[in-house]
Amino acid sequence: MKYKIIIIAFIYSFVSHSQTNIPFKKRSVHKIKGLIRDNTTNDILTGVVVEFMNEHKKWIDTRVSDFDGQFFFKICSNKLINNTLFIKTTQAFYKQEIFKYEITSDTVLKINMTIDKKKVFSKKEFEKYKNNKLYFECSINDDFNEIEYWTNKKVYQHYCTGEQKKYKNLIDDKEDFSEWNLINKSIISYPPEQLKSFKVSRHTFIDNIQVTLDPAEYISNYKEYTKVVREMLLKAGWNGTGKVRLLWIPAFVLKRKLQNKHTKGVFIWYVKQKSEDMFWMLSPVKIETISVD
Repeated sequence: MKYKIIIIAFIYSFVSHSQTNIPFKKRSVHKIKGLIRDNTTNDILTGVVVEFMNEHKKWIDTRVSDFDGQFFFKICSNKLINNTLFIKTTQAFYKQEIFKYEITSDTVLKINMTIDKKKVFSKKEFEKYKNNKLYFECSINDDFNEIEYWTNKKVYQHYCTGEQKKYKNLIDDKEDFSEWNLINKSIISYPPEQLKSFKVSRHTFIDNIQVTLDPAEYISNYKEYTKVVREMLLKAGWNGTGKVRLLWIPAFVLKRKLQNKHTKGVFIWYVKQKSEDMFWMLSPVKIETISVD
């Protein structure tokens, strides 16, 4: 009995997306708001470089106090050791100081800086220090692709809390994209090297490529897979034209003895050769039509 390749219009409803099984430990995000003043005059201090460090004095991030002498910072609890946060403040003509705090929740800090009579940090030295320490980040939502806004269905996870949102929701909620990671989902469970054990075949009359899938949308490291696929097909006689895609074959199309092994069906690596009406496939199971031998 030969395999029959059935192209089903509702193929996407059968696609099983398996997320990488890496446990995520949820943490808390602490919001830290601070106000910096002169210790003697009580005047607010603008442009102060504020550095955040953990208990081992390892640098975490840097901010600069605004025109109101304030700074704002969000930190994930897993960045801290024993809930300890060190804050180092630097400003021209002021003493460079380090303050120690215990952070277990949202916190408001009041920091007073003292004039340095020795003036270790002149304006020139301060600007040099600031340029070495400060990193400016672009605003995330000033501009976005409207087409992607409506079509991007990918899910993102907050690096700290584990909360999940879609792209559209991130834009609507004005979230900081630097705090959200794309959840890498893959419909392929085997490593790229395993493709070398797959079977190559060529076929005709597979015209509806709309039901095939782009590997880039479903496999995070898809380039590692398509590289092996291309090598295998080129060796078999493929002329190198066309784009590598994935074709899903449901389990009920397979021979009965294979259905129990591939209960969710199989994904076949597929290329439509441009110069001829020829289709090349790399499959974990044998497709019995035209042999390449």
